[in-house]
Amino acid sequence: MNARMRSLSLLSHLAVGLVWLAVAPTPGRAAPEIQKLSVQGLRVDGTTRLVIEGSELLPNPQIVLPFPIRSQTLQPGSSATRVEIEIALDGAAPVGICQLRIATDAGISNPRPVGVDRLPQLGLVEKLDALPAAISGAVVANQRIRIRFHGVRGQRVAIDVEARRLGSGLNPVVRLLNPRGTQFAWSPPRPLLAGDARCAAELPEDGEYTIVIHDRQFLGGADRFFRLKVGDLQHADLVFPLGVQQGKPAPLEVLAIDQVDSAPASVDASRSGTQPARVENPLRYTGAIPPVLISDHAEELEQTTPGDALQELSMAPVAVNGRLATPGEEDRFLLPVTPGAKLRFDVRARRAGSPLDGVLTIRAEDGKQLANNDDRAGTSDPGLDFTVPAGTTKVQVALSDLQKRGGKAFVYRIAVQDLGRPDFQLSLSADRVNIPAGAGQLILVQVSRQAYQGPIELSVDGLPDGVEAAGNTIAAGSQRGLVIIRASASKPVHGLLSIRGRASDLDPPVWRVAQMAENPISKYQPWLRGELGLAVGQPTPISLTWQVKNQESLFRGMPLALQVELTRRDGVQGDVRLRLTTTQVMPRKKVKQNKKDVMVDDVDRALRLEGTPTLAGDASQAEVQVLVPTDLASRDWGLTLVAELLSDDKKSVLESVAGDVISLATLSPLTLELAGEDKIEAKAGEGDTGNLSGKIVRVEGFAHAVTVTLASLPKGYPAPKVVVPADKNDFLLPVRFPYGTKAAELKNVKLVATAAPIAKKENLIVRSNELTVELKVVPGEKPPGEKLLAIVQEPAKFIEYLSKGGGKISLETGQKFSGDGSIKVTPDQRFNELVPGLGLKIREKPAEGEYRFLQFAWKKKGGQSICLQLNHDGKWGPGDGTKPGAKFRYHSGPGPECYGASVLIDEKLPEEFVLVTRDLFADFGEFTLTGLALSPIDGEYGLFDHLFLARQASDFDAVKP
Repeated sequence: MNARMRSLSLLSHLAVGLVWLAVAPTPGRAAPEIQKLSVQGLRVDGTTRLVIEGSELLPNPQIVLPFPIRSQTLQPGSSATRVEIEIALDGAAPVGICQLRIATDAGISNPRPVGVDRLPQLGLVEKLDALPAAISGAVVANQRIRIRFHGVRGQRVAIDVEARRLGSGLNPVVRLLNPRGTQFAWSPPRPLLAGDARCAAELPEDGEYTIVIHDRQFLGGADRFFRLKVGDLQHADLVFPLGVQQGKPAPLEVLAIDQVDSAPASVDASRSGTQPARVENPLRYTGAIPPVLISDHAEELEQTTPGDALQELSMAPVAVNGRLATPGEEDRFLLPVTPGAKLRFDVRARRAGSPLDGVLTIRAEDGKQLANNDDRAGTSDPGLDFTVPAGTTKVQVALSDLQKRGGKAFVYRIAVQDLGRPDFQLSLSADRVNIPAGAGQLILVQVSRQAYQGPIELSVDGLPDGVEAAGNTIAAGSQRGLVIIRASASKPVHGLLSIRGRASDLDPPVWRVAQMAENPISKYQPWLRGELGLAVGQPTPISLTWQVKNQESLFRGMPLALQVELTRRDGVQGDVRLRLTTTQVMPRKKVKQNKKDVMVDDVDRALRLEGTPTLAGDASQAEVQVLVPTDLASRDWGLTLVAELLSDDKKSVLESVAGDVISLATLSPLTLELAGEDKIEAKAGEGDTGNLSGKIVRVEGFAHAVTVTLASLPKGYPAPKVVVPADKNDFLLPVRFPYGTKAAELKNVKLVATAAPIAKKENLIVRSNELTVELKVVPGEKPPGEKLLAIVQEPAKFIEYLSKGGGKISLETGQKFSGDGSIKVTPDQRFNELVPGLGLKIREKPAEGEYRFLQFAWKKKGGQSICLQLNHDGKWGPGDGTKPGAKFRYHSGPGPECYGASVLIDEKLPEEFVLVTRDLFADFGEFTLTGLALSPIDGEYGLFDHLFLARQASDFDAVKP
């Protein structure tokens, strides 16, 4: 096997094994979906009766949680849209908010957040018989829900409403009324509680108290559910420190925003990422648990320093965790820096639940302010990007509260990131993986890179027995990875997964967790972003194998042939559509739509299938072509085929299956070999000049003409070129520049071969390897001066020169303006930016070999426009350094200006030959004419004839027809 091909799936063959992707399950085999829960919480060391409403909830439903379940029992009377399960948790279940899913024999559901604590879980009741308790319900429009309980004097009662933290649309307001119905405690939505409400009070007397809950705007609906908790409750809203270094666990304390006391806590610091703090004695705790950032760099704590001395931090990357303990306090630190370094400062406070409204200031070591910020878009936490000034080796980092407040809860973390340090992030678009039994599913992992283009090794954690992952590497430079999760199990299993990536070539290696997009729930519990549900369900009715037919690389501009074989089980009929999934991100391009610039998919630059191949009826085999872009980057690309079983009306996908992923390297179909010297002498003018000679090596099947030319030439040195026909391999490139070109030693000039292998898309160019050559440009002889120059001296050769464009070109002897015939071109055009024999200077006062005037004749059959384009100094259209407004195009006809900018000759289309004479200097200023484009634009064809250049307009008298 070619060493350039490496199987992402750990296979050693191009023939791909049975791996399936269940994207759109068959009706009756669909994965479950949760729409509603009867209660929004589960009881630790107790049982909860939970009613789940949704779709496809049978057969064999089981609740899935991120920790062990003591028992769960399906109650009688369950249906596909409603199941009732009694679930028991043991005493070790972690307190907090977790994601609940339901798994069936067909798959696993979407996640729904639930609270987990030791409170009895109740539905909506009018009176609580005992405290503490948790009540679940929903608010309808204009409703005030009232719940009564008996209290005694001196009893502490906390009322906590979980709504926004559970993904509810409710903006809760809670009020506590005394036995006489008078409000004496209340809470609006509180930003530090994600918009939820909480209040606490010591009861002033014995009697019956009333809790009132309603929406802030008195809105209602099924999406405005809540979980109301009442009792002598404890909460963990904050943790300090907010971050610890991986592998170096530090003592933690948790705090509540409305309580003075704190409690000890711990965190699993074995892996980088975000983990929940765990309270050491959680008996009375309830609600969300604060996150701890586990970083792969130093996490320092604020220290007390003597006098005015500043605590000195480590160099970036580094973070410091501190607290503004007293009102008016400003914490200052000294940070060593490198001149010119680009640093990112990020303060985490409000996002972590701290009341601190931070102001971040960067000062020079002497105290002079260099930068300042007090909030950013989307957050009131400050942060900024900062480039270290020249000569600066230390800066002060200062943080204060905007309102000069302080206290135990005013904790913060200042992180300093070096933007030049290699890093990456991984993202996912799906929250679950449903796999047919004995098959597998494809997961797309997106990569965001920062100063790192190396490979990323992927690992999947939490796989159940009988399930494995393949596709363990994201190629260097790639922005996407394809992972196959394969199930060999024949019976349903389920679990929770996470995907991690490692850059092992960095020191130390960098680990990152693949995460889903942030939502209102994961915003406050970030570790939930990396939690994927998994279930193994029933087998699919079709299976797919495929292999690369011949070549083992992706050759730019050449199709890749794939042999496909489809197996249908149990006589399954129906059309099967094939599609391609790759690690390439769809390229984009800017186009004009309704006179506005818009970005659209650039399909020509994407790996894609030719057409929409479909296997009809009971067909089982097909050969398909993968179209390879002409500019596909040089790296390994992952590919897989997906087969989609269509419904009878062809409007929906019943099932999708995918082959395994393979990796192919990109190569050019052209290789340039130099046979002669790589250092030559080139004439600027007439006389013998040096040549570059060699060979074009084409891969088998690449039968296209190739242009050999020079690249990386300085401005003012037009590149020579030679066209090598499709049936020839040897080339000889004479290197000559226009008379008067400056003599010079030109080093690092590149000899390159190009080709346009795609019909009617000559702008899509394949390039060969580049060979470095050196040129010594020396003065040549002055060319003989002529007052008049025929641009087309040998029509047959001139037609060959115009080798590019989507139209056809030929000599038309039946219709002509002068001479033996005219040049006939069909839309859209024929062109060449470097026509041999041109390279002519257009000047105001032309000397010998220089010109000013142009004369030509043209005729158009049908359409709206005809256009003649002049290539100036290797460029088309308006260009920098030319006469302002110069367009370098002429057109006639009622159509718009050609290609966005052209000089109008006549609003009427020339239905018969029309002679045109133009002053090129007056129209465009001084330039070097290097190429031409004959552009009929539309209609049937255009005819071009009688093309001459002259020093004076009167010189054209010599060639009057």
